[in-house]
Amino acid sequence: MQRSTIKARDIWMFYLFWTMAPRRAEVALPMSSFVSRPIGGESTWVWEIVGKGNKSDEMILHPKAITKMMEFRTKLRISALPRNNDPIPIMPSLEGLTPEGTLKRVPAAMTPNTIHKRFKKIFLGAAEIADSKGIDSSQLRKCSTHWLRHTSIREMYDKTNDIKATQQHARHSDINTTAHYARQDLKRMKEIMFSD
Repeated sequence: MQRSTIKARDIWMFYLFWTMAPRRAEVALPMSSFVSRPIGGESTWVWEIVGKGNKSDEMILHPKAITKMMEFRTKLRISALPRNNDPIPIMPSLEGLTPEGTLKRVPAAMTPNTIHKRFKKIFLGAAEIADSKGIDSSQLRKCSTHWLRHTSIREMYDKTNDIKATQQHARHSDINTTAHYARQDLKRMKEIMFSD
C-alpha cells in the first residue's frame, strides 16, 4: 500500500510540473494555497502561488492536475480536495506512512533537492522501460523538473500562440524571456514557408 501511495504522489507531482510549470521552490506551500473561487460563473480551483523573488501570483489549476491531486489525496485517506487551512504540503515527503499508506502526522514538504532527485529516479525508470522496448532513452536520462517547466511553457505557447498568456503561465517578469518559447524550430519554419 505504501508503494501505491508513493506512486500516486509521483503521478500527481509529474502532472503538476507538466501542466503548471512551477519552479521546485514554489511547491513548498501547503495545499491550502489551492482555493476554489467563482470565475465566469463556475467554481474554479486557483493556486495562490509565491514565485521567484517572493512575488505572489494566481494561476488556474489545470483539470488534469486536479484529478491527479484528488487521486493522491484519496490514497492518503484525506478529503479529495484541499480544505481551508489544509496543512498537507503540495509535495509531501511521506515519511512515516502507515503500512496501509496513510499519514501518521502532517508530513514536511519535500525539499527542492529531494524533488529533483525524485524526478531523476522517475525519468531513469522511464528510460529503462524505453531501453527494454528498443526506444532511444538518451533524452529521458537528461530530463529534470526544469525540462518539464520548459515543456509546459512551450506547450502553452504552441496551444495558444498567445505570448502574453504564455508569459502569465510561466510567471516571467520580462516578456523577452517568454519570447524565446515563441521561436519556431527549423522543421516548423520549413512547413510554414513551403505550405500553399
